[in-house]
Amino acid sequence: MGLVSNGPENDLENMGFEYQSDGNKDGVHFSRSTSEESFHEACASIVTPYLNLTRKVYIGLSGGSNKLLYKYLSDQFPNNFSNVELLEIDERYVPGDHEHSNRKLIHEYLIENVDEISGFSYFQTELPTTEEVVAEYSQKLNGISLDIACLGIGPDGHTASLFPGVDALHEEEQLAVHTQTEQFDVLDRFSVTFPVIMKTKTLLVYLRGEGKKEIWEQLQNPQKSIEEFPAIKLLEHSDIHIMWGDF
Repeated sequence: MGLVSNGPENDLENMGFEYQSDGNKDGVHFSRSTSEESFHEACASIVTPYLNLTRKVYIGLSGGSNKLLYKYLSDQFPNNFSNVELLEIDERYVPGDHEHSNRKLIHEYLIENVDEISGFSYFQTELPTTEEVVAEYSQKLNGISLDIACLGIGPDGHTASLFPGVDALHEEEQLAVHTQTEQFDVLDRFSVTFPVIMKTKTLLVYLRGEGKKEIWEQLQNPQKSIEEFPAIKLLEHSDIHIMWGDF
């Protein structure tokens, strides 16, 4: 499949995908679909302009249901990742071959299904301490500016592994951190920080399923603080596409 894009707004409207810009801030775009096919086509239309570049491209990837987008991209564009370096946005503190590992997820749903990638940088969770994991990945991130990051948002409002109330929400200098949660599988996590995310050229927020309705509504009409709902911070970005597959 060729990579043709006239800009995300035109692509989404042509697909019959509900597309709107946030009236309060330029660069914040909300899109909703009731069809899984059109949902993934629309999400791909945000990513494909970067796959079409001839220079090296840096793409940040989260885990969770985003794996379905990675599978779609690898199925549709298996020959278009040779200039792409993939980087983990966050990870659980488990070995790379563990069932809950984002590293394993990215390999299975994307890397193993494309012809070639330029590289894959990830949290070395096999290192002896959390401090070493953070330091090693921070060194990898140093000097890199992501072109696009594919993010999710959890029911508590966390994005990446930046959870409500953690000190890392206000981190301004470190590129990667160790965080903890009491609500999900694997309590110890690693994450890039908001400085990395907010410096990214384009953010794609992937919300799939009816269960994401409250998140969608909170982002459209924020009523909580960043401490309560960390993903609110993303609305400060100058080019963010919040995509909801309502099916």
